This record gives sequence, C-alpha cells and structure tokens, in this order.
Amino acid sequence: MKKLILIFLLFGLVAGCSKKEEVKKVESNNSSKDISISKTIAEGSGETSPNEISDKVTDIELDAKDIPKSVQYNGKIVASAKWMDKNGINYIIITETKEKTKKLSEAERDKGMYIGESLSSKELFGYQYIINNETSEEVWKIQDFEKGCDADLTLEFIKKSLSITDLNNNGIAESTFLYRQGCMSDVSPLGYKLMMHEGKEKFAIRGTQKVVYEGVDPYGGETNIDKSFDSAPEGFLDYAKKEWKKFQKQF
Repeated sequence: MKKLILIFLLFGLVAGCSKKEEVKKVESNNSSKDISISKTIAEGSGETSPNEISDKVTDIELDAKDIPKSVQYNGKIVASAKWMDKNGINYIIITETKEKTKKLSEAERDKGMYIGESLSSKELFGYQYIINNETSEEVWKIQDFEKGCDADLTLEFIKKSLSITDLNNNGIAESTFLYRQGCMSDVSPLGYKLMMHEGKEKFAIRGTQKVVYEGVDPYGGETNIDKSFDSAPEGFLDYAKKEWKKFQKQF
C-alpha cells in the first residue's frame, strides 16, 4: 500500500512540473509576439507615433480640427495647422475677436471730431504650441489690434495665407501667415503684415497692400523688410517675398 501511495505522489510531481514548463513556454511565446508587434508599428508603414520625435517635418495638417483642450487662446479660430517635427507635435492657431462697438454721444463726437457715430475695436492673435501628452507649451504669441476706429475697421487674417515649410531642412518647421488692418473712410491701402516663425525666432515684413482697380493707376504697395531677416537662414527671405507678393493686391 505504501508503495502504491508513493507511485501516485511521484506521478503528481512530474505532471505538475510539466504544467509549469508549459506555462513558461506560453508566456515566452506571448512576449515574443508583443515585441514583434511593436517592431511592426515602429518600422512598418512609415507613420509617426505620437510619442516619437521626427527628424523631418511630417504629418502637416492645415485647418486642424482637434485642438487639444490644454491649448489656451482668445477669440475665434480663423486658421490653424498641425505638424510633427524635431520639437514634437506642433499646433499654430490664428484667432480674431468680435468687433466691439461703442456708440458716441453728441458731446463726444463734437469734442473728438469723429467721422462716425461709434467707435469700433478688434484684436487678432497668433499662437504656436508644442503638445507633450496632455500638456501644452507656448512657443510664441503675437497680438495686434485696431482700437477707437470711427470709420470702416479692418483687421483680418488673409485666407489661405498660412503655410508650414522646412526651407532649410533642419527638421524644425517654419510657419508663415499674413493679415491686413486699417481704419478707413475711403479707398486707401490697408496695413499689411507677414509673420514668419521658426521656433521662437520671428521674422516680419510690414507695409501696405496695393490698391488696383480699373481706370486708376495702382497705388500703395509699400514694403518694409524687418532687420530680423538679415540673420535668417538662406531661402527664408525669398520665400517671404513670394508670399508677400501673392497676397498684396487689395482688390
């Protein structure tokens, strides 16, 4: 009887060891499969993982819709873009506030010699953010405004003027956009500005749009290139001039 019990105990011990070895083999196989899947994701289709830093500017998306909640801004978004570069995931947004109007009293009009019966104000903002997980780092912010306008107020982003480039192929994108502004009671050239950024570096051209319509010689079109372009990488100014001319016609 003792021999029979001993045989059963030895059989159970061998069976238990076999099951443990089988479990180890399954766990080992699953681990290998996971590594294989990770490699496929990283090396497969050339798509960039959100957590990877790219050596090139990739995944450029104009009119970006999925602005993260951590991105803070004023006004209404009128243009936006998203891309990936050496710095990570980037967003640029251009916003405008609603035009605010204050009605003038008769005494205020007489004292100030205003043309209109009210004063208007509006603001324009530009922002660039780098997104890291659920947090946002502000790279730069610009703000411009027209205040106390008693005529026709203009302060607006020029449609289709936002572009994302990598002109010097350094893996950090440049953003460029243009807008116009003025307070006019006649057909005068509006103020006109180009803003280009690479990281925190800002480059600008300022001047006026060119008024062109039938029967009248063109006028306006002043161009003042900021000194920041003196030290800009090769190709930046040529590109900025091309964009400046593309949108300079006022009518």
